[in-house]
Amino acid sequence: MTEKNAKIRVNNKNSFRTRGAGMMRRILAIVMGIFLSVAFCGIASAIPMSNTDLWDTSQGTTIIGSSPCQISPSNMFGNISGTNEPSNTIFGDQEIVSWVEWRTPEPITLAAFNLVASHDDRPTDIYQIRLRGFSHFRLYTGDGQGDWNLIYEYITDPDGDGWYGGGINYPGKPWLELYTTIDPVVAQYFRAEFCQFFSVPRMSGYGPRVQELDGYGPAPVPEPSTILLVATGLVGVMGIGRKFEGV
Repeated sequence: MTEKNAKIRVNNKNSFRTRGAGMMRRILAIVMGIFLSVAFCGIASAIPMSNTDLWDTSQGTTIIGSSPCQISPSNMFGNISGTNEPSNTIFGDQEIVSWVEWRTPEPITLAAFNLVASHDDRPTDIYQIRLRGFSHFRLYTGDGQGDWNLIYEYITDPDGDGWYGGGINYPGKPWLELYTTIDPVVAQYFRAEFCQFFSVPRMSGYGPRVQELDGYGPAPVPEPSTILLVATGLVGVMGIGRKFEGV
């Protein structure tokens, strides 16, 4: 074998080794990324309405009080009552702050919640305020004795254009899709407030409309057997990578 042919063979071998090692590193990075996403990311950042969440009436949640409503406040927790828009809760028109209080059968660990609401897709006056909308949302936990602790507050229309802006599952501009995680808190009593756009009571059509308010516990931790299985696969991939490097 000539010296030139020997150099070509060595170069080809090194090139194959480099390509193989690079490919295995990319595969390893992809596999590890998928594993970390599944194992350590919580609930998805946007989820549809649920009828099995911790606050659903099917789980024993009961309403213990509310401001005047045109359609039952229990509807936002999975109940169905009324003949007009039966899947919604609609609060009274002339309340500055509409509110609802509820309790779960047992104390729960709340780590996330999902609020879905919508207002009418039309302005109602010279201020371009939409019917059935609200400007602020507040969530509290309570001790069952009338004391409430604010754990979350959200401004629904920070740019003041009168639109909620929609989301992944409910993309229309009149829709509010608010899913968020919070520092886990253990509680049995809860209160939600929906503040109208104006600081004084308005006339007909201003009572907020809420489709759903769902509560969720902490995201499940992967079982040890699952982690072991994935780790074994990663070790195998790393071994193949070393084999390519040694070719």
